[in-house]
Amino acid sequence: MHRLLFNIEKKGIKISDNMNWKKTNKMLRFARVLQHYKRGSKRLPYGPLRLWIEPTSYCNLKCPMCTSKDIPEDKIGYMLITHFRKWLS
Repeated sequence: MHRLLFNIEKKGIKISDNMNWKKTNKMLRFARVLQHYKRGSKRLPYGPLRLWIEPTSYCNLKCPMCTSKDIPEDKIGYMLITHFRKWLS
């Protein structure tokens, strides 16, 4: 993390003292993701920044960008509570 911070400051991006920690942390996480993207990394040394869990595949909408319409009828349903708990642990 210190090397990344050094690289950011070296490129002229100053992290001011009056910025709150949450905003600074968000900037550093984004910089880290961008750094790995530019390198073409296939595997990241950290977990996801966000994780969305959809416990159901039922949906009445037919949004053009959504992949839920591609799910076969026999696979549509609810996630088992054991699987949900496994993802959260």
